[in-house]
Amino acid sequence: MPIIAAIVAVFLLISVGITGNFNNNDSQNSQASVASSFLESEETTHAVTSDSDSSSQRSRNQNNVETEPEAIIVGTPIINTVRAQDIDDSRATLRGEVNMNGHTGGVVFFVYGYSEILVGDVTTEYDSFEDIPDVDSDKFRTYRVDSRAEGLEFYDRSTSRLINDTEYFFQICVEYENTQDTSEILCGGIETFDTDEGDTRSGRIDEADASTQKAIHIESDEAILEGRIDMNDSKEGTVFFVYGENREDAREVDTIYDTYISIRENDEELEKIRVERNVIGRNDYSFRVTGLDDDTEYFFQICVEYDGDTDGLVCGGVYDFVTDGSSREDKPDATTDGVGKITSSKAEIRGHIDMNDFFNGLAFFVYGLDRSLVGAVSQEDEYSDIRQDGDDLQRVSVDTDLDGRDTYLTSLSGLKSDSEYSYRICVEYEDEDEDGDEELFLECGDLETFETK
Repeated sequence: MPIIAAIVAVFLLISVGITGNFNNNDSQNSQASVASSFLESEETTHAVTSDSDSSSQRSRNQNNVETEPEAIIVGTPIINTVRAQDIDDSRATLRGEVNMNGHTGGVVFFVYGYSEILVGDVTTEYDSFEDIPDVDSDKFRTYRVDSRAEGLEFYDRSTSRLINDTEYFFQICVEYENTQDTSEILCGGIETFDTDEGDTRSGRIDEADASTQKAIHIESDEAILEGRIDMNDSKEGTVFFVYGENREDAREVDTIYDTYISIRENDEELEKIRVERNVIGRNDYSFRVTGLDDDTEYFFQICVEYDGDTDGLVCGGVYDFVTDGSSREDKPDATTDGVGKITSSKAEIRGHIDMNDFFNGLAFFVYGLDRSLVGAVSQEDEYSDIRQDGDDLQRVSVDTDLDGRDTYLTSLSGLKSDSEYSYRICVEYEDEDEDGDEELFLECGDLETFETK
């Protein structure tokens, strides 16, 4: 018995030890499980915690990919003018940055010159780059650097032939389509720089130069005179035109006189007109002179009085023009005549135009089924403003450069059978408005009708 009891006791001790080991392992496994759950919980702060959530997230990502083009927001371009570099007496590098902000096809350009007003007026005076006049003037110049801008780009442009010892103004600009689908110009703000003084050690001085060009828009009592001045190394120029009926008086201005004020006018034989003072650099000029006699030959030239290292007066050479023989008091007349042959789909219409005191008329017919539209054509200002509208309104040009008078016959086709058409003849011509500016006008004949068979 003692032996059996001892065996049982040993067996019990072994059993307790084994059970204790199993319990410890379970405790450790339980702690590891808790730790693992904590780690997984931590990861869910930045990641998906279940297959269901992962599927939902993937769905959202796919939706985002599909709708991304619609989510693009197009904003106003951001433009920044950057300080100029590499400045010397005749050169400088203009710089700027443009962010199209979702727009494409932008036109990026620099504007620069010594006239702060002209440089600054770009955004208020023009809607597109093409609207800006292309003139040779140091007061204001443009240079296009990109015709299809998109995204973010940095631009620089090296300019040359600048005027020495002069303050320049510049800015970078962009033309883009705004929310109304119309062109608009935005600029990045005006920066300035001063060119260096010129090197005069060589002793060479380029004096001012004048070039007479031509007379345009010549009428019976007025004309526009054109010319170009390059001040070169000279300063403080006074630009003026001389004109008159005496060729020799106009020709001898720069050989007889040294200053503008000393020039003696001689009634209609010689007159002078000052157009600008304190001029520097290169500039084109056009000036309207009025009070001329009709059907008369005039002689003219552009001149400049200059100051600086040397003083003097120079002219650009004598040109001539002849004024029209009429006073433009009688406006053009338009007469709608009868019709010729008429079928179910064709018709011949006639009209007569007399330009009277005017020139370069554009003669045309308008016709259509809508009598009110055809009748309202005379209220338009220009031929190009007339909007054709199928069978209701059509236009057809018969002469683009009419001087004097002429009668016109034109054949219409593609008409509707058994229909009443209205028609009239009109002419577009150029005349002055109430402010004295040239504008286009229309004159139309009476409204007539015909019926197809």
